[in-house]
Amino acid sequence: MSRVRCTSIRFDIDDPIGMKAWEYLHTMDKKKFKSFSHAVSVALADYFDRYYDEKNKTSEKQDLANLVADEVIERFKKILPEYTEGFNARIVSDTAEETADGNANIDWDFIGAG
Repeated sequence: MSRVRCTSIRFDIDDPIGMKAWEYLHTMDKKKFKSFSHAVSVALADYFDRYYDEKNKTSEKQDLANLVADEVIERFKKILPEYTEGFNARIVSDTAEETADGNANIDWDFIGAG
């Protein structure tokens, strides 16, 4: 039983890519490529190998970027409370008084006389 699969390819020579592909097939090195089928097979395999390799590299780069971002966020969560723990409470108590309705009554005297 033959392991050959057949298909037909049509080239639209009004389309620049179709015309370029047609020209390559008709000017290919006959010593390197045995037939149109061989040339098309090599071209398709090479194209999709590079396509999927690049897609995987992009995915790996994105995964690495996400890992780095997550690690930075986690470290900031651990470090920032040490530096800001008393800072926010001191600012609020120094500059504002809470009114009965829960809103801050800010002392605007620090701006100066108008």
